[in-house]
Amino acid sequence: MSFTSVACSLLIRGDDLNKESISNGLNLNPTNYILKGQQIKKTKFKAPKDIWTYEVKLVNEELPNTVLYNLISKLKHSKNYIINTSFEDICIRLYLQSDLAQIYFDIEPNVLKELAELKIRFEVSILSWGGGRR
Repeated sequence: MSFTSVACSLLIRGDDLNKESISNGLNLNPTNYILKGQQIKKTKFKAPKDIWTYEVKLVNEELPNTVLYNLISKLKHSKNYIINTSFEDICIRLYLQSDLAQIYFDIEPNVLKELAELKIRFEVSILSWGGGRR
């Protein structure tokens, strides 16, 4: 399967997020941080909430399963912080973009198990050009 883009992100959304507290709790610096009302990059929309994002992107020909596992591996040491902090909205989002009309990928059982242990929502976002760009 050939993807033009694969990324996996931890997204935390809420009012008045404390960027430093989240970064310290996760031991990660955000790859993006948007304040409520700021324009969301590459869109005309303004953020309805603060958004703290940490993103892991595809390297070479990695599969979505690998990119997801790479992010989960970075979050494992912060599992208690993630579970015990009352975030308004927290999720892991897997983003796929492909020129192909049919998209197939799998997620290994060990990755699903570790994802479930974090006790947060999982989203998949797919953009397919359906066999060719116009």
